[in-house]
Amino acid sequence: MAKQQRQFPYGDADETLVLALGGESDRAIVLIAVEFISDALEALIRLRISKNGVGRALQDKLLSGSTTAPMYSIAMRTNFARAFGLIGPKTFGALNNLRNMRNHCAHKTYVSLQDTDLQRDVRGLREFYGLRSTEDVDECFKRMWEL
Repeated sequence: MAKQQRQFPYGDADETLVLALGGESDRAIVLIAVEFISDALEALIRLRISKNGVGRALQDKLLSGSTTAPMYSIAMRTNFARAFGLIGPKTFGALNNLRNMRNHCAHKTYVSLQDTDLQRDVRGLREFYGLRSTEDVDECFKRMWEL
């Protein structure tokens, strides 16, 4: 019997995220996943502003021209996406939970998703996904592409 291949709802993007996260530490999972989401927010914002006739040069200046670009950070991309109705309030809250977790992980050499400092944000993700508090933290990260 042939082994059935896993189908990802969003194709290559999902497969890339799952493969990137496989076998990584909790710290790496958070950092990689948040970067992946930041890239997705950038694509979403580019799509929205291109509909307003904003060309590639100005898009780059706003989003990725340099670290001083107004929407270079995930915080600004999240705020823009919420302000312009690209994401709802619950997704905005979940993205802020992830951003807080990312900031924590970026400044520590060892991190566990069980760390006390991360529990408020982990709880926020569980609530976003409708998970009981006793469910495995990893389930939140398995569902990240639903954001």
